[in-house]
Amino acid sequence: MKIDIPYKNSTISFIHLKKRHIRNIYISIDKQRGVLLKSNLSLKKDEAKEIILKKAEWIIQKLNDIKN
Repeated sequence: MKIDIPYKNSTISFIHLKKRHIRNIYISIDKQRGVLLKSNLSLKKDEAKEIILKKAEWIIQKLNDIKN
């Protein structure tokens, strides 16, 4: 599921992948797919948004690194 979040002057788009056997939450940056959030099935959409917003500065920095 692809989700967009407004952050400061930009928008962070991420894909939320829910998997059955994951115990932790993982954020990764992929050149083709962009930001990926991997979690177990119980993580709700609002909780996923909060996690992305907490790590927004890191995500934006990594996206800029990939572009350059």
